[in-house]
Amino acid sequence: GTWTKPSGIKIIRVTVLGGGGGGGQDIGIYSGGGNGGGGGGLSQKTIDVTSISSETVTIGSGGTGGSSNTARANGTSGGTSSFGSHCSATGGTGGGGHMEASGTCTAAGVGSNGNINVRGGFGGKGINAQNMSHGGDGGAGAMWGVDCPGGYGTASGVTVAYGSGGAGSPWYGATNGASGLIVVEEFK
Repeated sequence: GTWTKPSGIKIIRVTVLGGGGGGGQDIGIYSGGGNGGGGGGLSQKTIDVTSISSETVTIGSGGTGGSSNTARANGTSGGTSSFGSHCSATGGTGGGGHMEASGTCTAAGVGSNGNINVRGGFGGKGINAQNMSHGGDGGAGAMWGVDCPGGYGTASGVTVAYGSGGAGSPWYGATNGASGLIVVEEFK
């Protein structure tokens, strides 16, 4: 979309949050849970808009959680959010479809070109416990630091806040990542 400057506004403070990555899905509760998706990064910038009338605004979508009835499935990455060319924040990476798939936690997004640039939370690894598996937690979005609890047994988790990564699942259908967010504060 487009942000249009209201009359009399001289300075804005923009907070840009990337989308969360989708969780990964495993296919058996005894073989390990999928990894959680990474959280979106954050960038915040104060901008003098005396000579600016409008800016293009892009809000990154959340990544899709892995979903397959026959195979392990990786989540997709969250989208990048941006406010014109002033600042942007990448989305988190999608979680791997098996706890051994990535070797490390799922990468988070990060902000760029702002006065403040923050990395989101990394997605958690799935766990293969005795007679039961647990999907990895989705990484926390950088704005509120709230993560997405992983699914246990045959359940998926729930996405709880903008920019958080989706939870991994030890069964069919991991959780989608949450969309990004842009907040524009306007000052006269």
